[in-house]
Amino acid sequence: MFDEDPKSVYKWEKGVSRTWDSVQEDEAGNLITTTDDRERSFRAKQNRITKSIRRGLIRYLVIAIDSSKSSSDTDYKPCRLEVSKACVKQFIGEYYDQNPISQLGVIATRDRTCDRVTELSGNPKNHIHMIKDIKNMSGLASLQNTMLLGMSMLRHIPNYGHREMLIVFSSLSTCDPGDIFASIKEAKAQKVRISVICLVAEVFICRQIAELTGGTFAVALDATHLSELLLTHTIPPPEVQRNESLVTDFIYMGFPKRTFDSHTAFGFEGKKMKLSANAYICPRCSTRTT
Repeated sequence: MFDEDPKSVYKWEKGVSRTWDSVQEDEAGNLITTTDDRERSFRAKQNRITKSIRRGLIRYLVIAIDSSKSSSDTDYKPCRLEVSKACVKQFIGEYYDQNPISQLGVIATRDRTCDRVTELSGNPKNHIHMIKDIKNMSGLASLQNTMLLGMSMLRHIPNYGHREMLIVFSSLSTCDPGDIFASIKEAKAQKVRISVICLVAEVFICRQIAELTGGTFAVALDATHLSELLLTHTIPPPEVQRNESLVTDFIYMGFPKRTFDSHTAFGFEGKKMKLSANAYICPRCSTRTT
């Protein structure tokens, strides 16, 4: 059974407060409120790390973008989808800077389905290039199909990897083929942590997905706030506490050497071959990558 009672009390459910008492006037004669500073400092204290936390350094993250009909709305300029794409592209660059040995994949939901945009890889240029091609905004979004596709991409990740999903959701509803709560249970069983950022308003099922899988939930106020919320996910999240013995494994790792050849040769760029004079050589299998 799932607990449907929210853990926090919404502002409109609280008693009447004398909000006019917090209004002050600055030197220029503009009205300011002291509550803004209090809330900002409170959020900063919440995000501050005050103790030692075990975090996973090898992350496998699937980021989902809502490209349904609702993403064409223009409350975000020029539209919700374009703002989401711009913020996600900025996030991808920062993600690889903070997590150089992690991987990322991109999917998009529309027309009650979810499509794979890029595979899990460590190539930020490919992700950014493919995100530009997400242009069709039609139909309804499906959170369940998004979760199922994300879990299928993360299913074969080794035990030392941390499975994560991040959904940028522009809709107020989801059209699913089955029981979404069964999919939430499956995600929890597969240790997939799902976080959701809504662009419009809080959606109950989005909060449930995040809370029941150990992820985070937030609502963006504007494009700048959306970018800030995405960048908080560049830091590896704390490991989920489970009733299992703690096991730490050594991982064999090598650092490729960069070569500059006088002639061009084929090398891998993701799963595709590309001619290039510059390449990185794997110290173990001598594979060329661009």
